[in-house]
Amino acid sequence: MAEIGTAVASTIIERVVDSNVGHARYLFCFHKSVIDFRKSKRELEKTLQHIKERELAKEASTNAEKIVQPVEEWPNDVERVQKNVM
Repeated sequence: MAEIGTAVASTIIERVVDSNVGHARYLFCFHKSVIDFRKSKRELEKTLQHIKERELAKEASTNAEKIVQPVEEWPNDVERVQKNVM
């Protein structure tokens, strides 16, 4: 009789532990994703600021170079994405 109780208890404990390990793994992966996201966001903000400071579009047009349409739209796209994320 004690063996049945031990078998049932060990099965229950095993399932609880497996479930908690899965949840802990999810939390750690989620935390890493949040950290990576914040790092990417900072890098994007720095790049956008750099482009705004240099005003590459104005420099190119001053030099009589044709500016590719996506290049002109990129800063606006970045700002739109930042507003949606925040």
